[in-house]
Amino acid sequence: MLPAIRRNRVDSLFKDFMFDDVLSNLFETPKNLISEATSRLSNFSETKEGFELSIEVPGYEKSELAISVDNSILIIRGKQVVDEKTKRQFSCSYSLPRAADFSKARADLKNGILTLSIPKVESAKAREITIN
Repeated sequence: MLPAIRRNRVDSLFKDFMFDDVLSNLFETPKNLISEATSRLSNFSETKEGFELSIEVPGYEKSELAISVDNSILIIRGKQVVDEKTKRQFSCSYSLPRAADFSKARADLKNGILTLSIPKVESAKAREITIN
């Protein structure tokens, strides 16, 4: 067991070192660490026929955007050179259900909103079953 004076120093050191810094910075992220992806607004919805994802990409042209799929993970990347020294880039990924038919997906860019429409595979679409 530590003597009381020594224990108070250890407790104080632990408190000062760990909790004051950690707790005060827990919800504050330095501005230079915030990527564009964390501030993008997106909307995902599911219908009977498929899935729709809309994401804000203001200032990006379609030639500056790339969309790919890897194992039902939809990845959207944007890369833009503003001037010689400044580059803007972001990357977002979304895990979609296996029912998504990526081979028939469509993407449209209008007024800074990228909209992806991804139909469901036929076997996953809702249908009625008749009773014999």
